[in-house]
Amino acid sequence: MRRRSIILIILLANGAAHAASFNDRLAEANSLLSSGRYDEAVAMLDELKVDYPERPAIDYALGAAQYQRAEGLNAAGKPGEALAAYQDAENRFAGISTHADEEVAVAAAFARANAMAQQAKMTAASPDKYKEGVAALRKAEQAYVELIKRAPGHAAAQRNLDHIRLTLKRMLQNPPQNPEQPEQEEQEQQQPPQPQPRVFSVFRGATTELPNATATFDGNTVILQPGG
Repeated sequence: MRRRSIILIILLANGAAHAASFNDRLAEANSLLSSGRYDEAVAMLDELKVDYPERPAIDYALGAAQYQRAEGLNAAGKPGEALAAYQDAENRFAGISTHADEEVAVAAAFARANAMAQQAKMTAASPDKYKEGVAALRKAEQAYVELIKRAPGHAAAQRNLDHIRLTLKRMLQNPPQNPEQPEQEEQEQQQPPQPQPRVFSVFRGATTELPNATATFDGNTVILQPGG
């Protein structure tokens, strides 16, 4: 009996040290993210993923890394790379948005919707991608709607949903003008009056399995902090 007790104590001690190591390394990766050292953070998180393949906090942190990287790329005037990073973040978050731990799943679903919204807003800002922008905004809108159904009272999701709906409404009320239309109207105005009447119609589209974990907001991103 004494021997078994000693073995159990050793196992428990090793498990506690294992958890402490995970929390310390995850905290270090989050620190790297906060300082903008995305590549180093991702490298550390990838190593953690090998050692702890079932920990959703790692997948979430990898998604957050790509999300923050995308923000930096967009601010640096690199929209193509930013869109790719947002897409990667969306995929990372989507992978844990159906996790058995509801707190983790909701946080991931919210982050995924935010990544979709950022992509949609960037696409909608391109004059030559009106239809793509509208479609992307509608997908982001639906992601927020589904999240709110899942987590009623999610104030941040509701605010972002309202913002996306307002952006979509403005786009639909102000579709791009056909570049050939002004020239055609000008030619018609220069033509002599015609004996037959003409009728013109214009149509317009009017955040666990982590003990004591907590979730905090940083802008549109939820940060999962593992417990001690």
